[in-house]
Amino acid sequence: MDKLIIIGASDAAKQIYSLITFHKMCEVVGFAVNKEFRTSDSFLGLPVYDLEHLNEEVEGDFGVFVAIQWSHLNADRRKVFEYCCSQGYKLVNIISPTAIVRSEITGRNCFIDDFVIIKNDVIIEDNVWIKANAIISDFTHIESHAYLGLHAIVAGGVTIGEQSFVGISAVVLEATKIGRKCIVSSGCIAKRNMPDFSRWVNDTDITIKLYSEEEVEEKLVPSKRVR
Repeated sequence: MDKLIIIGASDAAKQIYSLITFHKMCEVVGFAVNKEFRTSDSFLGLPVYDLEHLNEEVEGDFGVFVAIQWSHLNADRRKVFEYCCSQGYKLVNIISPTAIVRSEITGRNCFIDDFVIIKNDVIIEDNVWIKANAIISDFTHIESHAYLGLHAIVAGGVTIGEQSFVGISAVVLEATKIGRKCIVSSGCIAKRNMPDFSRWVNDTDITIKLYSEEEVEEKLVPSKRVR
């Protein structure tokens, strides 16, 4: 990959840009946002393009990376990812050189942060974010659009469902199945299977809260500081 456009102009985009430039991974030639959200022609000293017109505005071959974290339980990142797919943009993975990855990453637009450990026979689908120092043990399956926070630990044989969230220092024990659009709150230990649209919130009482599909996406909204 010779050129990269980072999708986004927020703190998440700054983090991705910083990691890429620190490790000298590739050449970032600009950023892109939806035209309706574009408020400036530059970000971090580089041009900001309209996401809808990248092929017209950027010369030559380029890849894109959607730099959106967990907003609305990963729904915001998923929406932009799916739009980029529909436009035929080349979605690339950002994998830190300090990560230990013993499995093939088959998904697109995956972010593997510094010092992540991914062991053998792990399946990682599209648009998955794994933050620094997380550990993913053998035979785990992480479905598309999921997010794992700093220092998260996922034991062997686990399934993390589509668009689910595992918080900072959370632990998912062996052979546990986390459903679709679930939240394992920061610091919790998920000890049993979780149904779709649920949240693990309390280790003492092993409390699981159930929501509708629409309600659970409103539990992670950074603009409202809701987690």
